[in-house]
Amino acid sequence: MQRLLDGDVDACTGDITDANLWNALESSPQVKRLFPDYQERNQTLFKKQGIYTPVHIILMGGKLNREHPELARTMYDAFQRAKEIAVQDALGDGAGPSLVPHVRERFRDQQSEWGDLWQHGISANTNTIGTFLDYLHEHGLTKARMSIEQVFAAGTLET
Repeated sequence: MQRLLDGDVDACTGDITDANLWNALESSPQVKRLFPDYQERNQTLFKKQGIYTPVHIILMGGKLNREHPELARTMYDAFQRAKEIAVQDALGDGAGPSLVPHVRERFRDQQSEWGDLWQHGISANTNTIGTFLDYLHEHGLTKARMSIEQVFAAGTLET
């Protein structure tokens, strides 16, 4: 990100977790968002197509998957359990000491309006995955339109 601030690169993507870097990017006159209205665009995309922009995707190499075919499902189950704990924390006392007023209520209202934005698994994300695979092919990043079975580990296809 520093290279973006220095003008060495023209664009970047990523989730900024460093508060100082985020503030530097947000306040820099040399840097601007491609979509300044990204929050409204996310909401529109969700309302129109049922897609909330994915933030993180976990990848595993083919060799590792072949050597440990159970690993993908084990990781899915672990991430699913971690999410359940995080939701309980957000709706419980864990959200209480936040610097954001009424964060627990905001989370509850978000869930009521949008549903579960952080759904894990293939079945919950078929529309998003399919749209992504369509775009990959339409933009020439894949020679053919790939199927879900070609992209995801067999152990996760039932998720």
